[in-house]
Amino acid sequence: MRMQFVFTAFASFTIRTRALGVPANVKTFYNNAKAQGQCQKPIKSGFHDYNHLTPKSTYTDWSYCGDHKDDWGIVYIQGKNGQFANMDIDCDGVSREPNSGRCGHNPTDQSVTAMRDTLRGYAITGLTDLDTYVHPYVVFGNSGTNPHNVPFDPRDVGVLPLSIMLIVTPTVMASLISLYMKNTCGIWGDTNGGERDASYVGEASLATGELTFGAGVVNGTVSHEPNDVLYIAFTGPTAVPGRGGAAWAANTKDRFAASIYQQCMAMAARIQPAAASGGGGGGDTGDGSCSWAGHCVGE
Repeated sequence: MRMQFVFTAFASFTIRTRALGVPANVKTFYNNAKAQGQCQKPIKSGFHDYNHLTPKSTYTDWSYCGDHKDDWGIVYIQGKNGQFANMDIDCDGVSREPNSGRCGHNPTDQSVTAMRDTLRGYAITGLTDLDTYVHPYVVFGNSGTNPHNVPFDPRDVGVLPLSIMLIVTPTVMASLISLYMKNTCGIWGDTNGGERDASYVGEASLATGELTFGAGVVNGTVSHEPNDVLYIAFTGPTAVPGRGGAAWAANTKDRFAASIYQQCMAMAARIQPAAASGGGGGGDTGDGSCSWAGHCVGE
């Protein structure tokens, strides 16, 4: 999906960092992977990141990374020079009109997601596919018959359909004073079908974008451009909520996100960089406030 771009101005303020909803182990891993610069054990390479801020000479620098596939059971997307990926907004799946312009009418939008049949297998009344407004899904994996396409099926390395994914990013809050680390809990819900001129990474549902960056910041035609979004998938059946492990029929993104939060944090605890302190805790800020919107809803 081709996007306009939006990025946050840092202005001349002094930036300080503190964790917001990110377990210490995940924050350490994010910083370590960024400092490392690029993936050491790429599973598949040659992917593009469609981004106004990315020099064209580096468009194919992205990989699905297996550096910690065997020890932690994770697969993630990483570029070179300390880059991760951006976040374009995918409005595939259930469409609702009117949509208040949040998804628009992008010609690359599809009426179904790659996980439609898996979700239908859950036989949940009234639910025919994922809803970009409600389900915080990630576009992970690449398929299609375009001759420029680089195929990658995450199932080949143990990532299962509709399994938990973790999205981690630093984000500058409205005050432009503080730089926070934030995580969003989501699911693997779609693949890039290769309808464009190359194989791209860095895309997620509207619900994912709004949970991560806030409503009104991203939409179907405006993406988060900086390559600072780390998408982490988890291998194996323990990462799959299944029919009863998530509120698939929820009517808001917050209710769905709340339903997978505990399992998401259990998956995040797999990540154990040696320098992490505090282990894989729940990411509370310690000040009594809600560290993550999806966590608080319904409690």
